Amino acid sequence: TRRSSDLNNYETTWYAVSIISSWFSFFLLSFVLIYHITNEYNYRTVRQNVIDGYTRNEYILGKVYLMLAITAIATIYVFIVGLIGGLYFSSFEPKDPNFIQQMFNLGEEVEIQETGFGNMFDGVSNVFRFFIQVLANFAFAFFVAFLAKRGILAILIYYAAYIGELIIGTQLKANNAAVIY
Repeated sequence: TRRSSDLNNYETTWYAVSIISSWFSFFLLSFVLIYHITNEYNYRTVRQNVIDGYTRNEYILGKVYLMLAITAIATIYVFIVGLIGGLYFSSFEPKDPNFIQQMFNLGEEVEIQETGFGNMFDGVSNVFRFFIQVLANFAFAFFVAFLAKRGILAILIYYAAYIGELIIGTQLKANNAAVIY
């Protein structure tokens, strides 16, 4: 038997929106954050901020607040897109599975177990996972940007670290090492 709720639940929508958005944030938003921080060093506005009376701690705290604000805005946006996408895709009625049997007069009908559309917040935990993932990516981008202080170098280190992690993770999986994800 096939349940109609399998076709209409929000869980896959929340998951798909979170995964696609996490790649967007990894490539684009991290890029923007790195260049925002490294441009401060290139154009010497860090020194100007210190001369104007900001302490180094206040300057770094301002960058951390920027990172948290971008993460919160991206998470709210993903939540809204997931909610709208779930509403849109759950409005479609599934095709009648008996259509082919009726068309060719095959006789036996497929039994459908109706369970409704499910809860619209099934799988919303993926949005929280998105928040944690983006925050971790931004924290690493923040760290790399402050260490490298040059835009292109920081971007190369950031993406090279990701590729290195993929290679190491693949090797660990191939050797049946205990990998926790």
